[in-house]
Amino acid sequence: MTRELIAFCALLIVPTIALLAYSSVRKRRRMQEQQILPLVQAEEGDPFITCLYVSTVFASDPLVRIWARGLGPRGKAQLILNSISLSIKRVGEEGFSIPASEIEALSTSSATIDKGVERNGLLGIHWTHSNQKLITQLRFSSGESHRKAIDTITTKLGVGFE
Repeated sequence: MTRELIAFCALLIVPTIALLAYSSVRKRRRMQEQQILPLVQAEEGDPFITCLYVSTVFASDPLVRIWARGLGPRGKAQLILNSISLSIKRVGEEGFSIPASEIEALSTSSATIDKGVERNGLLGIHWTHSNQKLITQLRFSSGESHRKAIDTITTKLGVGFE
């Protein structure tokens, strides 16, 4: 009987940890949604490049992933660029646009929250929304597509590169 009781308790550990993680994310999402207003919906158009949406974090605290407004999950994305905004259309998630007036700069890095890659493998878009400075990290499948994204965004939107 003792062995079965130990096995039962051990089996309860996994769902308990999963429930704690789920409730923690929900609580964090609710708190962040009080700080961050709804995002501008992604514009329609022809994508100029495909990438991987990695994360959006607070610039002041880059180890805190933003879960509010659907920004938490990572996944495949397409970038759509026009003269007034950069849209990030994510597969299976709601896309969003970053107005050109809110984009402050672009940068490259090797790591963000729970993701490390090769040197300068991530493209960081530094922007402001709801008086919050944010950084959205994107990853590209090749160095060529990475450079194309930087060149296209800096040229078309007049954004500086750090």
